[in-house]
Amino acid sequence: MGRLRAASIVCVLVLGAVLGLAACGGSDADLLPGKTAAQINENLDQVRAFAAEGDCAGAESAVAEVNEEVENLGGVDRELKAALRQGANRLDEVVSSCGEEAAAEAEADREAEEDEIAEQEEQAAVEAEEEELANEEQKEEKANEKAEKEAEKEEKASEKEAEQEEAETPTGEGPPAETPSGVEPPAGGVGPGTEVE
Repeated sequence: MGRLRAASIVCVLVLGAVLGLAACGGSDADLLPGKTAAQINENLDQVRAFAAEGDCAGAESAVAEVNEEVENLGGVDRELKAALRQGANRLDEVVSSCGEEAAAEAEADREAEEDEIAEQEEQAAVEAEEEELANEEQKEEKANEKAEKEAEKEEKASEKEAEQEEAETPTGEGPPAETPSGVEPPAGGVGPGTEVE
């Protein structure tokens, strides 16, 4: 937009200078009548104001009025009219590019906005994934803690069971000891070579 303003202002100033000279010229020249020059200058001021505000549509409308006034000039020196027409056409070109610049700026703004939205969505997806991983880690940690507690319970239960079994089994009493195979213990009472009382 800065180029448009600068170019518009330069064109307006050049046209204004030409019109100023034409309105104040000597009596031997075919110059613009004062009222026509004043009207064109008013429209040039409007172009300058619209350009400064960045109002492309308003600037284009004011330039169209300048072009129309220049084209409707009658009884004016051909060179002066050609110079005014050339200045008005140049101003029209500059102001017409305003719409293109505005469209390009709007497109750039739209693309920047889309990029920002895409970046925000990507960041949100990353954050959601991180949160999900954190939740899974928490669940896994809780499951491990629960498994450890269950293992401790089972260990305590088996220790308690072992203690109860020990307490129920009297020491020194137990099943009879087995004898080596092939040798039978003596049956009832006294064996050979023992004295009887």
